[in-house]
Amino acid sequence: MARSRRNCSIIWFCVYLLVFCQCLFMVLRKTRTSSSKKTLLQDISTALTKELPQYLPPHLEDHTALRLVQKSLLCTANLTVGRVNAKDVRRKHFPFDFPCTPLPSLSLRALCASHSIQRILFVGPETTYHLHRLWLDALSSIENRSHSCRGPAFCTFHHICRPTSDGSERLEDIRNQRTQKLPSNEDLGSSNSSILRYIMSSTLLTSTDRADDRYSVPQIDPLTGVRIHQMPWLAQARKSDVVVLSRGPVPAPAWTYDGSPQGNWSFVDAIYTNHSSAYISDASERASRVINAALHVTLAEFLPSLARTLLTVYADADIGRRKARWIWHSSLYQTEPCLVPTPYLDQAILGKHDDLWALYFNAQVYIHNFMLPRLLPFYGIVYMPLVASTYESSVFIASKECWHPELDTPFGREIGQQLFNALGHVFQS
Repeated sequence: MARSRRNCSIIWFCVYLLVFCQCLFMVLRKTRTSSSKKTLLQDISTALTKELPQYLPPHLEDHTALRLVQKSLLCTANLTVGRVNAKDVRRKHFPFDFPCTPLPSLSLRALCASHSIQRILFVGPETTYHLHRLWLDALSSIENRSHSCRGPAFCTFHHICRPTSDGSERLEDIRNQRTQKLPSNEDLGSSNSSILRYIMSSTLLTSTDRADDRYSVPQIDPLTGVRIHQMPWLAQARKSDVVVLSRGPVPAPAWTYDGSPQGNWSFVDAIYTNHSSAYISDASERASRVINAALHVTLAEFLPSLARTLLTVYADADIGRRKARWIWHSSLYQTEPCLVPTPYLDQAILGKHDDLWALYFNAQVYIHNFMLPRLLPFYGIVYMPLVASTYESSVFIASKECWHPELDTPFGREIGQQLFNALGHVFQS
């Protein structure tokens, strides 16, 4: 009997010991993961903080009013996401002082009233095109007229925010869109309406030569092997009252798609083993090296190219005299489903390693969201983050489709309303 009790005690001791060891392992793993994540974010912040000052404009001007607008936009982007509280925003995400107040929701009629007799230009990749389509689709419903667009490469102009049609006028004929007559200032003034355009540009090329081969001959980016789409836009920007622009993350090289589920990501190893491009202190895992490669392509390719665009715009005398409002919209994270509550600086997105292509893209979006609100206001450009703030489990949109939201989906309506609120706030400032 005594031996039986002793054996039973030993068994229970072993059970307790096993449970204790499992709990200790989980705590240590969580601590290590948290510490590794904190180090990763610190490495990104350190690299960007070191590099950004060299890309400031030659003459720093007072943009206090614009920075207040920037503060409101960033505040709204964070505080509309239910799982991010004000304390977290203040401590981790926000480059300005609190308190702040989120933007109120704005109706389309109120948005139209805030920008009458304006020439508005959207320029950027296909995400920018779909944002301009969100606006057109929403206007079609309240104006009782079609606002069709021939597509990213063939968009001309749209006469928007006109009085509601009584149904007697003919719907816009998409086949004749190229031959429509551009309304004069008198036409815009008599109807309190505006002109909206979209011009496609993958990298915001600012060559002043309309005969430049990069505009007329299909171009393949030698860095990635991916097609680049460029159209001249600077001349239209000089005549615009509002310019909404963007440039998306650099795509993963075409050769990463080798037919295997994980792809060929050997180039990230070559980047990390080069001491000058090893920004992440602990990148022993492939996913960490993908994030390091995303940071490297931002610093080595995206940022210098962006600086050339910004300096060209900054030095352009016609643009300077026009004193237009310039707005840069963010890219959208690739998540599944799209409509997942996501702060504009979503640290959790860097921990999702199932899809390395999405990780490479999302890491760049995170980096852009960190650095651009700190850089663009010095050039007189406000940064507009776009995030999903609600979740509907019945909606599933593949991550590759997140960058072209449609107005008839919850995700599209969510992004569209953020666009309208932000534009209205900028117009009224």
